[in-house]
Amino acid sequence: MSPHWSDVFAPGSAPPSLLHAKAVDAEEVLVLSYTADLRFFETICLPEAHAAGARVTVVHDINANLVPADEVHHAGVHYTDVPVRCRSDGEFHPKLLVVVGNEHALVAVGSGNVTEGGWHHQGELWTTIAADADDWPDTFHHLATWLIEMQRYLYIDDFGARRINATAALLARQPVRTAGPPLIHNLCTDIATQLPKPAGRVTDLMLASPFLDHDVKALSMIGQHFNADEVTFAVTYRAYADPDRLMAWAHATPAGLYLIGSGRYHHGKLVQWTDDGGTHALVGSANITAAAMLRTTSSRYGNCELALLCDLGNGDLAPPLHYALESIDDIRTVLADISPPAPHDATAARLLRALLDDDGVLVTLVADDPVTISALVLQAAEHPLKLLGSRERVHEFRAQVAAEGGAVCYVSRADGTRLGPVRLTDATAVVSQPGTASPLEGRGLHDVFSDWRLSERLWEALSNLATVRPDGLSGRVSWRQAAERAVGLALVQLALGRRRAAAQPGEVLPGPETDDGDVELFENDAEDPFDLPDDPVASLLADRVSAERLARRIAALVPDTSDWPAGALLALLRVTLLVVAGDGFVDRADGAEWVGVVLERALLAPEADEDVEAARQAATLVSLAAMASQVERWDQNELWLTEIFERCRVLSSADPEKIDEDRTAHFAADLDIGFGPALTLDSVLDAAEFLLSASVVERAAESLSSEYPGIMQGAARMLRISAGGNPYPTAMRLLTRIAHLAPAAVHACGPKGGVYVAWQPKQLVLQRFSVDGTPLFGSSHRLAIGPGAHIEAPPTARTGHWQGPLPTELTTDLHEAGLM
Repeated sequence: MSPHWSDVFAPGSAPPSLLHAKAVDAEEVLVLSYTADLRFFETICLPEAHAAGARVTVVHDINANLVPADEVHHAGVHYTDVPVRCRSDGEFHPKLLVVVGNEHALVAVGSGNVTEGGWHHQGELWTTIAADADDWPDTFHHLATWLIEMQRYLYIDDFGARRINATAALLARQPVRTAGPPLIHNLCTDIATQLPKPAGRVTDLMLASPFLDHDVKALSMIGQHFNADEVTFAVTYRAYADPDRLMAWAHATPAGLYLIGSGRYHHGKLVQWTDDGGTHALVGSANITAAAMLRTTSSRYGNCELALLCDLGNGDLAPPLHYALESIDDIRTVLADISPPAPHDATAARLLRALLDDDGVLVTLVADDPVTISALVLQAAEHPLKLLGSRERVHEFRAQVAAEGGAVCYVSRADGTRLGPVRLTDATAVVSQPGTASPLEGRGLHDVFSDWRLSERLWEALSNLATVRPDGLSGRVSWRQAAERAVGLALVQLALGRRRAAAQPGEVLPGPETDDGDVELFENDAEDPFDLPDDPVASLLADRVSAERLARRIAALVPDTSDWPAGALLALLRVTLLVVAGDGFVDRADGAEWVGVVLERALLAPEADEDVEAARQAATLVSLAAMASQVERWDQNELWLTEIFERCRVLSSADPEKIDEDRTAHFAADLDIGFGPALTLDSVLDAAEFLLSASVVERAAESLSSEYPGIMQGAARMLRISAGGNPYPTAMRLLTRIAHLAPAAVHACGPKGGVYVAWQPKQLVLQRFSVDGTPLFGSSHRLAIGPGAHIEAPPTARTGHWQGPLPTELTTDLHEAGLM
């Protein structure tokens, strides 16, 4: 990484400076705090985190919210807000910033809350660890373990936990290369017990904490542990402590009390000592209180704390000292008035999250009894909540309601009170990594097509889309959800069309209508790339240079798509259809062949979830219609287009009766501008049965009906005609016309008997019948150049012959091939 870490930020930098430095190509930014001013965070820090390319998660104590959810703007859409509470009813108190990518990470452990004071104005202490893959410290692995383990001691929702786990996974991704400062926490062991035994005599001990217990018990135990020659307690102006007890402790220790000489409120917490091994410090979130130092997170009223044990060498983290506080009056002057401790309320009900999912809104809350919960309140309307499950006091409910991420919602209780508010979380939006979205976000396709730079970003986004494999993600994640996280909403909707919102019980959702009556294909929160003044096909028809440039890129990209999943290929197929309609290829028939190539790959791609399969069926129907529109006569030797059409038709498992009309409208949108009326939605739907079920031989019969009155289909790949004279040349002429559709067969009957001829590449079967249809004799022949050279007389060379009917084994083969 260049430049070196030390050139990017100064030691002890606060989180805003660390984020602004953009020292890490980040995937995740995780913030842990006690109090949280999310309005401040959104204004000052969120843009910096997004500029680093990261998904953002903020975890904080729900009891210490400074700004209600209805006064913040981006929670649930641009970052994940994770309110938690310790099950012990202590405070969730760590202060942590993690900025982590694949090969680089930065971790800051300190004392500052996510507030304007904690991250800007106050005196705080931060320890920063930054590393590349080649010097990855064990501290990162220990922190990853702690992030996962701490969730056992919290009231937290599953989605919030998964967001924390995503950061933990990145911290543990690289192998340990170096030893880092020990991570100290109190999940199972109190912090005081973990303070190391001094190496020899302790010459001085420096302590700082803006909060002390009434009985200063933790302060006394730490003093006794180090038994230092000289003890100093740095007193924060307006610190919370009992002046009499603090003075008594200072006299008994003995210790010097000094006012911190800074114009800022000093909120940093410090235990620093010097022994024979040098100077050492405990830096982090823990005040010198019983809840922080003497209790565990698992014990009643124990906080959740985090710190680092640092070797300072000759360093010194002591704050600047002003003057000694020598009398009780001096102390009373600088300390805050003592207020009674806030009452603990272990039984309080709390709303943790409202999360959009495929079936409505998933609500997670904490309550003693789920029966007391009645409804989700969204936009002043109440929606009944159905209990899904409970884990002790944590309960999950679902409301069947369509909603948008970021909406303010509450939960109402049976007694008329409310929990909340919270901002509705859109999982797809908050997990979409900034900078990876396709250029379709906020733009129309016509803009992207006409600008070569945006077009190049579209190809990159398609390649990114091709890497999506939802099986590798935690939780219940569909391909659509995983893809939206990778490239944003618009490109995925281009690939799949829209998924309809879940209806409430008894509610019918016909789908919103546009002014012209067409079905609206895109959700309200995503701009429809087609619902714009200039449609992409008309734009391409007016800009031949762009159309041809896009066609060349499609032709260059297709060979590299053999391992793409169906969803990504459907996006490419939609783009290909538009470019063909916009005259990007040499001619539209040539473009239709490229449609066939992409469609065939989409049909050969592995089976996917129901959402993708519904899109695949609709795309197949529209693509077959596009190809069919470019075939003037199915009996003519347009070999490649008719062949690939038939291969795709056979591969498709689409049922004409079950194809989603909305998805069909999505894939057919605007194609009629270039392809003509055969590609309007009504025309495609009317032709569905014929396109999907009729064999290519049946379509050839339709083309030949004017030349061969009475022609009809006798089997899937066999035609019947009447012959006025000798039936052999009549049968062979027609067989020659459809030989390129092989396997194909013709049965001609007339007053001179009947002839059946079947052609499979290089093999001709001939069977003659009497006037009354009695089989007479037959033969098989191997032909190098096709049946056209033998219209007047049968080939002389035979590979087999027989009297009477066709041999049984040959008859079976012909039946299986659809030739009888």
